[in-house]
Amino acid sequence: DRLFSMVGAVILLWLAGIILVIAATWSGIATGIKRLHDRGKSGWWILLFWLGPSVLSGIGSTSAESTSFVFHIASFAVAIWAIVELGFLRGTTGPNEYGPDPLSELATVPRV
Repeated sequence: DRLFSMVGAVILLWLAGIILVIAATWSGIATGIKRLHDRGKSGWWILLFWLGPSVLSGIGSTSAESTSFVFHIASFAVAIWAIVELGFLRGTTGPNEYGPDPLSELATVPRV
């Protein structure tokens, strides 16, 4: 009886973990797409930023020793590019094809 209750608890923990991972992934992708739109770029760039480093690193792990270093460096470069693009660069000034500049409202609010 006690074994079944422990198995049930483990299953519930796994389910909660899976739900949290799905929610965090969905949130990260949505935030990345919103940020790309703020930069005036298509949301499809998120595929490169999310999948590119993993794919390049995977190719590097399965390739010959002489070329694996190149794929790992390319993976690192794409990851750094994603961090800079999504985290540090300012969005386009003024409206773009995806909507108005969200910071333009802050510029018109008087400071107290």
